[in-house]
Amino acid sequence: MDTEPSRIQAARDRAAAAKKVVAAAAAALFATVLVGVRLSHPGDATAGSDGTTTVDQTQDDSQVQSFDFGQSDIGPFDDGGSGASGGTHAS
Repeated sequence: MDTEPSRIQAARDRAAAAKKVVAAAAAALFATVLVGVRLSHPGDATAGSDGTTTVDQTQDDSQVQSFDFGQSDIGPFDDGGSGASGGTHAS
């Protein structure tokens, strides 16, 4: 009998090996990105010497400036009482 695997079986074996390599590389890349993100963005919480977590507050509520649109200069249309319709008003 023929002891060598068929061409189809050899291709399947190569594909299975390639899938394992791709899966391992993806897992390694995921872990690397996860560690990189964690190291570059530690957040505001820091561990104290006693093991408790404290939060660094950069500004309190009294320092936060509120956003305001201000006074509007746009008002209802006044045609001076002439009764002329200058818009696209359908009656």
